Amino acid sequence: KLKSQNSNHKTQNRNIKTHCNISVIDFSDDSDGEVDSSGDYTAASLKKPDMPRDFTLCTSFMVSAWHTEDYSAAAVFELNDMDGDVWGNAYLYAASGYVEYEVTLGNVWFLVQKDGDMFPLTWVHTCVSLDTVSGMAVLVVDGQVMEESIHKEAFEEDLWRPKDLDLFLGGREDTGIISQVNMFSSPLSTARMVAWTQAGGTECGAPGDFVNWEEAEWNVTSQARVEMVGELDAPCRRESQVTVYTAYDFDEHHWCMELCQKIGKGR
Repeated sequence: KLKSQNSNHKTQNRNIKTHCNISVIDFSDDSDGEVDSSGDYTAASLKKPDMPRDFTLCTSFMVSAWHTEDYSAAAVFELNDMDGDVWGNAYLYAASGYVEYEVTLGNVWFLVQKDGDMFPLTWVHTCVSLDTVSGMAVLVVDGQVMEESIHKEAFEEDLWRPKDLDLFLGGREDTGIISQVNMFSSPLSTARMVAWTQAGGTECGAPGDFVNWEEAEWNVTSQARVEMVGELDAPCRRESQVTVYTAYDFDEHHWCMELCQKIGKGR
């Protein structure tokens, strides 16, 4: 039920009978960071009234290409009021050898770092939850708990918290694809957030009770494209278990023997 503001995208609002297909929004055609002639960014938004005080927001997204080789950023989501002022967001910053995740939810802010490189064209699954009763904020990425701690700021009065929510995707024209944006009207357990973010699992991409990806009517603007992808390209596809072993010189007999031993019963 995704709707496009651009008439050129009307043909994209189609029903696919095959149950393996899932909808995605592709922003990669436009990443210059500038509005178009109509004053719109290449983005998608969803206006929702009566934002829950405590919630969990989960997304699956893929970066198509980084702008630079040294240090790049991409928006996972933005939570705005109806005037477009940002109340909450999640960003990732990829550098050589590590990735940083920055999350802001009203008064709550944290920055966490994960070792390793983040490659384009790879689905990343995230869940962020906020519990203002306990003050607990949790971030889970691809089945790994990145943040799970109490933030005293959650208890403070939040004068800027919007009653109604404008969920904004695509940042200021990041080059990427997003899918399975689901929001729950309560903080999910950490175990369920881990299950939601694990590709190939039965809970991966489970629908939210406040925002359901397959039922929400997203407003897609400028050059954003709504598409359907098959099972092999879907966010929750089970990843292959191929392991690649490298060596400087495969002509040496002992390299082959070492690799066979690593494989196990291979010969």
